[in-house]
Amino acid sequence: MDLWGLKPGDQVHTIDGARVEILKETEDGRWVLVRYLESPKNPGIVGTEDLCHEDELLEPTSKNPATS
Repeated sequence: MDLWGLKPGDQVHTIDGARVEILKETEDGRWVLVRYLESPKNPGIVGTEDLCHEDELLEPTSKNPATS
């Protein structure tokens, strides 16, 4: 996935079915800081922040209207 178009507040699904919110724009085009909003396979990570690689993310599920 192309991370350059993602802005803070956008929501994206991961390849393992989690839904994450973008917290910070990418700096290198490969990694982006996210917060887990839901994770059916691993509920313990909900609310945590982590870096996601471009290969882990699918297309955005919703765009932040303030930045679209």
